Amino acid sequence: LLDKRVVAVASLFLAGKIEDNPKKVGDVVKQFHACSPDYFGHQAGQDLSPHDQTQVRDVILQYEQLLLMELEFDMIVEAPVALNQMALLLKYIGRIRQSEEEPSDVIHTLTNLGVSDLHKETIDMLSVAKEFVKDSLLTTLWLQYDAPTIAIGIVWMTLKWYGYQFNMGLWGRVEAQYKELNTKRDHSKQVLHSMEAPSVATMEDVGEQMVNYYLDRRRPSTTPEYPPLPT
Repeated sequence: LLDKRVVAVASLFLAGKIEDNPKKVGDVVKQFHACSPDYFGHQAGQDLSPHDQTQVRDVILQYEQLLLMELEFDMIVEAPVALNQMALLLKYIGRIRQSEEEPSDVIHTLTNLGVSDLHKETIDMLSVAKEFVKDSLLTTLWLQYDAPTIAIGIVWMTLKWYGYQFNMGLWGRVEAQYKELNTKRDHSKQVLHSMEAPSVATMEDVGEQMVNYYLDRRRPSTTPEYPPLPT
């Protein structure tokens, strides 16, 4: 049975986040103690020990998770920078593949595709890569890399997903396009800031973490549906 006082406190704590006015959980615990010292087994005016504060903090966070589950809260966050750059890079690669000017400088697959199929394949790749970007928000990638790095990492992963064989001459052109996308210039066209493409090792890391995320989703969960309630 849930404690209605903790439900109320967790609801207020969560509401602060929703309204872009978050409160520190430590401050919430202190106010809770001041209003309901009996919950802590204390008398009015009795000090709150660090141990009690930590314990109640964890309880509030557990109740917050319960509230989110009961409300079926689904956080959908768009990553416009990554999505935009990913789309531009894939379209750039699609245009190169359709070009007949430099047939030796294009990446190729194990099958021969016609021009109309190339157009459709690019659209299909954009759709798949978009889902990769969205799913990446459920990983820790965004704590490790910036949006442009994740974007080109997803492009790399998508091409491998489709069985592409890489021509590093073409990839050099993709890297140049990436640098141009991430170059800022002033009104006189002087470069203010530019960003080099990440290493192959970095892009492989982005792809590997995404693959591990999908593998983890397929494994049976060993955790209970709800976090354990405090005793």
